[in-house]
Amino acid sequence: EINGATADFNFVRGNFIGTAANGTDPLGNSADGVEIVDASNNMIGGTTAGAGNVIAFNGTEGIEVAGTPATGNAIRGNSIFNNGAIGIDLSALAVEGDGVTANDFGATADDDEGANRLQNFPVFIGQATLLGDSIAFRYRVPTNTANAAYPLTVDFYVADSANQEGRIFLASDTYSA
Repeated sequence: EINGATADFNFVRGNFIGTAANGTDPLGNSADGVEIVDASNNMIGGTTAGAGNVIAFNGTEGIEVAGTPATGNAIRGNSIFNNGAIGIDLSALAVEGDGVTANDFGATADDDEGANRLQNFPVFIGQATLLGDSIAFRYRVPTNTANAAYPLTVDFYVADSANQEGRIFLASDTYSA
């Protein structure tokens, strides 16, 4: 657990959280795999070789981010699967375990409160197309440009079949308003 305003700028990289060292055998706990509360600018994982964590078989969320301030926390390149609840939960103000936070389409201010200011998530446009060993798709991020730090980095994953968590990191894209 990374907890409190003085618990900023931590790195959690290359760990097996809830699994044995082989990354597939369960050793989970009854709570979250990683929990960030009222802390900012922490990095969970990363996209360089060996930086991503395996976070699986935990009793609740794979990663829970809650509180205010809890901004600037990056969660990237991890393999998250088979947890008791969703893979990453960006909770509203002090409401841990509140599940997927809906996008606030059409909001005039879009200056949400809560963990990481509850940045809207990407929305796919149309169907994906398989092109040999590649996939092509279009997406957008429905966020008020005045309240987002553009350009955004959007990571893409293959979901596990059980909970639709991000099991396999595919690639990143830079999204500009």
